[in-house]
Amino acid sequence: MIDLELQYINSELEYLSKLLVENYPQISQRFVPLNNENLESLINKKEKLETHNILTNLSRKLIDFEFSYPWPDFYPLSELNQTRMNYKQELTNFINGIVESNLENDKLYVSELVYSIYELQTNINILDLTQLAIFSSLNSLEGSFNTIPFEFLGDARKLRA
Repeated sequence: MIDLELQYINSELEYLSKLLVENYPQISQRFVPLNNENLESLINKKEKLETHNILTNLSRKLIDFEFSYPWPDFYPLSELNQTRMNYKQELTNFINGIVESNLENDKLYVSELVYSIYELQTNINILDLTQLAIFSSLNSLEGSFNTIPFEFLGDARKLRA
């Protein structure tokens, strides 16, 4: 499921990036690499909080299954809405600052195009982090399962049958 969603988002990202580069080559270079520490920090925090939110909801459906997170810093979910608003505002300001000083026409179109590109890239990173956390948790469970002696597994199979 995640792989299909990643494929779809990647194709959409590729299309929008191509539109930007082909139609606005003079400005497309201004958005990469991202030279804004505050925005980078917000993107990182948003990705981790969104991933935490996805996994928390999934954990509830799996009857409190615990996921292990592959990053050391942990943000409380109570900061998610504020982080979303701060991210949106900072990204909009960053994009508008570049567009306003470098374009005379199509400012709104280019702003929305670049905003969509950043949103898609952020969504890809969120899905990658979610997939990583799921695989880490499954590997941990598999490691625990492999420590169970074969005799106990045989007995368990007999009891289930």
